[in-house]
Order: sequence, then structure tokens, then C-alpha cells
Amino acid sequence: MIAHIDPSDSAVACLLTLMRVTGLRVREASYLKASDINLEQCNLSLNEEDNSNRTKGGRPRPVIFEPEHKAFLEQLKHLREENPTGHIFHDRHSLPDRARVCVRKACSDLNILSLGTPGFRKTFAEEDYQRNIQAGASDQQALLKTAQQLGHNRAEVTRQSYISPS
Repeated sequence: MIAHIDPSDSAVACLLTLMRVTGLRVREASYLKASDINLEQCNLSLNEEDNSNRTKGGRPRPVIFEPEHKAFLEQLKHLREENPTGHIFHDRHSLPDRARVCVRKACSDLNILSLGTPGFRKTFAEEDYQRNIQAGASDQQALLKTAQQLGHNRAEVTRQSYISPS
């Protein structure tokens, strides 16, 4: 889907990729700042006191990303550091709505069920949960770790909304 969107709107494709590899919400990804990306520790820091990251409920949180995505995040960080506000995306105010429109259109074009932009978080969550299980975590531990990545404070929310029963 991202490859389908990229030729017509590369900023949306980049945003969706960011959501896909970090589990960020569409607004959180749109308002990410280059200074929030720590490449050495492979994490993002959503903890601005003024909530410039637009986290849900204004709650700060660290977001860990897999080392395999470091090059992508490094590219984002270095290409966008020129923005005077420090944000990755210059058009961050209109970007979430544009992303939603692009995803709906791509799903229609590709004849696939649309989960909207939250589908990228869902895919991330399922993969993060599986990584945690494969690393030896129990079901509850894996759910809690994934919940924290997503910015939820209860594992049950993650189970109900993001992790398929199978």
C-alpha cells in the first residue's frame, strides 16, 4: 500500500512508513521532531512538556524501534533537520487528513479491506507482540510491552484492539 501511495504523495508514504515501524499514531508521527529521534539508543522520545508531539492525553512515552529501521529514521532525521520548527514534516497540520484520504483510496484501488491509518499501528503491534513472545516473554508480558510501545497503560486494551486472538 505504501508503494502504491508513494508516487502520488511521498510525504504520506513516509508518514505511513514511520507509523509502520514505530507504532505511532498518525498525529504523533506527523508532529515528530528530528530531535525526538535517538539513533544510538534506537528510540523516540515523546516527552515534550508542551505536548508538541500531540500524544494522546498529553502523556509522554519512549518508543523503541528495531535496529533494522535505523537507516530510515536517520534519513528522516537528517533530511528534515532544516525545518525551522524542528519537525520532520513541514505540512504536519494537513498531513493526517491527507494520509487518511490516501489510505482509503489505495485500499479501494487495491481492492483490500481498509483499516485506515490505525491499520499501520495494528500491523506494528502484532509484530511487536510476536517479537516479545519470541524473545521469551509470557503472553501478559508481551502484551504489556506492546501496550507501552503504543501508549496504552493497560495490556487489555492492546489485546482487544490490536492483537488478533490467533
